[in-house]
Amino acid sequence: MLSSKDVNALGNIVNTTWGKHSESNGRSVTSVLQGDVLTMRFSTIVHFAGEDALRMQVDRLARESMDVLAGRLKSLKDEFKDTVGKSLKISEISNRDNVELISSTANSLRKIAYYRRNLAVSVDS
Repeated sequence: MLSSKDVNALGNIVNTTWGKHSESNGRSVTSVLQGDVLTMRFSTIVHFAGEDALRMQVDRLARESMDVLAGRLKSLKDEFKDTVGKSLKISEISNRDNVELISSTANSLRKIAYYRRNLAVSVDS
């Protein structure tokens, strides 16, 4: 169980408001801490022109989202250790992705969709 000092430190690390930037290259990573569960969300917009193009892009985004989230978790653990002086133990609870079509017309092959990946992990010190 995290102490209140640990929760405050972790909250400050994952906070992307008040001047901290959560988006780069059109990819956004946000975090929510609820009790001892940290949920991280990777999201981006995908433009595609057909079913095959979407499959290729989703496969690429699945790999990219996992790399980005793994990198964020590693930097989170490193920063937590520097701030609090204790190691952060993380265990994965769930890891899901989805594609949501947001724009499509019958007259155009071009379609627009959101790609999202939600990673929920249990945190403990």
